[in-house]
Order: sequence, then structure tokens, then C-alpha cells
Amino acid sequence: MRSTVISKVLFGIVILSLSSCGDKPTDEAPETAPETADNLVVSGVSATSFTVSITGSFTGISKVDLALGKCGVLYCEKSADYGTLFRLWKDGITSDGLMVFDQAKNSGELYSGVITDLYPDTEYCFCLFWQGHDGKRETSAVQTVRTQTFNPILSAVRMDSINYFDAVAKTSVKMDDKDAACCEVGFLLSESVGCDINSSTIYPLNTTASGSYRKPFIELLPGRTYHVRQYVKYSTKSSIQPGYIYSDETSFSTRDFMETAVDLALPSGILWASCDLNESGPVNQRLKTSYYQWGAHSHMVFPEKNSNNPTVEWLKSHYEHWDAGSGTYTDIGTDICGTEHDVAHLMLGGKWRMPSKADVEELIANCNVSKWVSSLSYLGIIEGTNGNVIKIGFGDARWCGTLDNEGKAYSFRYIPIAVR
Repeated sequence: MRSTVISKVLFGIVILSLSSCGDKPTDEAPETAPETADNLVVSGVSATSFTVSITGSFTGISKVDLALGKCGVLYCEKSADYGTLFRLWKDGITSDGLMVFDQAKNSGELYSGVITDLYPDTEYCFCLFWQGHDGKRETSAVQTVRTQTFNPILSAVRMDSINYFDAVAKTSVKMDDKDAACCEVGFLLSESVGCDINSSTIYPLNTTASGSYRKPFIELLPGRTYHVRQYVKYSTKSSIQPGYIYSDETSFSTRDFMETAVDLALPSGILWASCDLNESGPVNQRLKTSYYQWGAHSHMVFPEKNSNNPTVEWLKSHYEHWDAGSGTYTDIGTDICGTEHDVAHLMLGGKWRMPSKADVEELIANCNVSKWVSSLSYLGIIEGTNGNVIKIGFGDARWCGTLDNEGKAYSFRYIPIAVR
């Protein structure tokens, strides 16, 4: 059961007129409410889904008394025993459901504040109060106001820059800026139809404001169909469970990695991929997700500091085949091509695998290898005897499926791919 009063307060937002959204406040004094004072006057009320903004004035009370005392708003859900709430406050027993105005003003000047963390589509009772330093207490007439139904406008997700391992999602959302403080906006991604918060990869955005957004999806797999939708998660301080609103679902397919396979007329008949694992193309800017340790199932996640030159100790501590207790490696063999430890085979399936040392030697012996400088990096141009060419990063170390030096298995390198 949710609590009947919420006490989080946000000050400083001024709304001077009655809003057309939400129900117009009405005077409805309960039998058990305290006696009202005509000099406490509510002059403006507006409601969003999670907030109510109130302006009012306190006439006939000096600035000194306002400064030494306390003034603000008492409130609670109409379904609660609001008469008891007000009576207890009058007796000095409770401060629940109380919003205090934060700055003393002259008598008759407008005060304003915002009650936050309310429930959508819920009717609340409220009144102004003044509490003097001598214990005197007064309230205005009790009024009611209903918060709006929460109904943000979510556009369908549009996909852009779809590649083998990454894509970009674009969308927009529109909601009241006051309500945005109670919300989280983001994307859900799944290979199953009907993606929801419990069965999808969550990509939260680092903003809650209305507007247009874009989010890169990385670590996708080639030739796969994905389903994506936008979500808005909303909750208040007193919510037991958050609520979710979803946009319509959009589907897209990543590019088939077979597009990268190039026949270089090698004696073995091997087809080499024209880009590294997790790269979008042969001349695409490199992603940190392209780095792997030998035989590891997931890419490197570098520390924020010294990300370009992590220590040997850090690398070993993050290597899944290193046992820090014994200071030894788990034996996975020295040739993992096409095995459960071949990340290229695991990600791409079929006949895709890491090249062996013999494959690399065959490539060098039968192709013309030269360098070319692009605007992004040095590229190695590898041309077969049939004139076909692949271009891969030049000067960056790469793993093959054959390990010569076990002591360096923790190192991070790119992974080129071959397929038969």
C-alpha cells in the first residue's frame, strides 16, 4: 500500500495563473479541518502528472513574523484522512505532507513553490498555512486539485548507420519538464519480438528532458535481426514499483559479415575478412570493443585512467584464463581456431574463425603487402595474385588462433578473421 503523504519539496518555480491542465482546484473544507483565515489566499495552482505548483499570499502578517515563523502548504491525497492531517498539524503533532516556502517576503507579496513526487491522475487536498514563532497557527480554506494522467509522447525509433557490429538509434520524447525529473528515458534492444524491460538490453540516456536523442548500439552481431523500442521509466520517492511506457517496436538487421569475405587466390582457398572483429569496415575508426585477450570470450573493458597503457598486473587480473592465486594460466591449448575459445567463431558462427599461424604465413607469402595512410590510421593493403585487396589496420598487433608465447596471452590485440 502506498503512503498517503509525500514530503519531498522543490522550490523556486513560479506559476502565477491557474493552469488549464489538470482539474481546477475547488474549495472543499472537511468537517475536521481547522478554522480558516481569510488573509491566507491561494492565487494560482497548476498540476502536471507528478507535481502541483502553488502561489499564494499572506496579508496582515508582518515580514518579521513571516521570517520568524513558517509558511507554506499542507497537502495529502483526498482519499486520505486529510481532516486529521490538518488537525494534527494545528496541534503541532505532525509535519507530514508539508511544503515550506523558502524565503520571507512582505505582507501580501506572492509566495510560490512546487510539491513534487505526487501520483499521476490523483486528487489532492491542500491549503496554505502560517505558523508563528509564538505557536499561533492559521490555514486557508482547503481546496482540491487533480494531477494529470502521465502520457508522454514517444516517437517510434529510427535506425541509422547500420553496420556489422553497431548501429545508431534515433528518437524523440515529449513530456512536461517538471515531470521529467521523475523519469528515466532510454532504449530497449532484444533479438526477440516484444522487447520489454525484463528481457532486453537496456540503454539508458543520460538525460530526462524532452527532445530528440540518438544512441549508438555496439557489440551487435552481424546478420542478426534486432528489435528496439524507446521506454520511459517513471517513479516517485514513495513509489513501491516503477512504471514503464513503451513506444512502438522497430526491427532492423545488421549487415551480413559474408560481405567482408575476400578471395585472395590463396592455395588453401581461405577467404579473408576485410575488417577486424567488431569493426564496421576496413577504414572505420577503431572501437575499444575491438581489443581482445587471447582465448577470451569478451572484449577488453579498460580502466578510465591509463586506458592506452594498462599495467601488466591489471591485464592479468582481468584475463579470464589467469589464476591469480596460483600465478598460472588455465590450459586451453595452443591452437584454438574454431573451438569454444575462438571468439570470432563464437560471435559469427558457421565457418568463421581466427586464422592460424600457418594461415598468416600463407597470406604473407602469396600476397603483396604495402602500407597506405588514411585520414584515420595507417592501413595495410594486402593484394592477392588475382588483384583482390583487403585493407586492415597496419602496425597494430593481432592475434591468430595459434599461440607461440603463453606469457603474453593476457595482452590485448585486434582479431582478424578468416573463413573457408
